[in-house]
Amino acid sequence: MRLLLPPSFWPSVHRLTTNEPWPPASAASADLFIEKCIWHSLLPLLFAESELPPIVERARYAVAGWDRIFAARARLFHDAIATICGIFANQPLVLIKGADYAHRLYPERYLRPMQDIDVLVPAAEFESACRLVQNAGLVPQRRIGVTRDPGYHERVFFLGKIIVEVHQSFVQPPRHRIDYDAIWQRRVPL
Repeated sequence: MRLLLPPSFWPSVHRLTTNEPWPPASAASADLFIEKCIWHSLLPLLFAESELPPIVERARYAVAGWDRIFAARARLFHDAIATICGIFANQPLVLIKGADYAHRLYPERYLRPMQDIDVLVPAAEFESACRLVQNAGLVPQRRIGVTRDPGYHERVFFLGKIIVEVHQSFVQPPRHRIDYDAIWQRRVPL
């Protein structure tokens, strides 16, 4: 699978982040564009792009170390996902958000940087799932305020420095009408 971005993608990103027309008119403008791509975790996509204006290629080359950092970070997250899936080997689990997208929507997982790992478990098994990850060595984040409510949609744990969010729903139940039974029936193996 090859990731095909629309031709308007980079011009749109550039205009939204710098308020200037594409391509950048100066090295400083190209550097600002690259900085914004780093900030918004778009740099891996930019490194995968084969056709860029020369001024952007030069700016991209100047930050080549970031590409290696994003690739190394992706490996850490991939290993953490494998660990989480191992912990839940005999339990129902759905990878959601970035953990799912990186594997299903992108040709290479490093093209979809993640800030955390989100997993969905059946609401009826939420408490036991949280005990399971804690017994496996993940450290729970201190719960304050509304997060102490047993009905809160997620709990946060740390696998080393990686944040793992165990969800019993996508958002707080009063804010949605989602048929979770249908989601569990349509899940596919990773």
